[in-house]
Amino acid sequence: PNHAGVQGRGCPSACDNGRRLDNSVCPHMSSEGIEAVLDLLDGNSEVWEWGEGSSAVYFSQCVKEWNIIVSDPEHCRDIQ
Repeated sequence: PNHAGVQGRGCPSACDNGRRLDNSVCPHMSSEGIEAVLDLLDGNSEVWEWGEGSSAVYFSQCVKEWNIIVSDPEHCRDIQ
């Protein structure tokens, strides 16, 4: 699908299900990569990600649950 409302650095402003996305935080990925991930996610998706960053902030808006695994205890304390 073509995600309507491409703004900012090329980040779509809507999930596949039409839910609006705050795209002020854009993953450090190509536009094609962002589109590919959005195509895989829906409102019932439950995701586990190793590490965290702007992709977690951005893509988590499109899913039921986004879980982050952080292996660095100091970084974990910083993001809590």
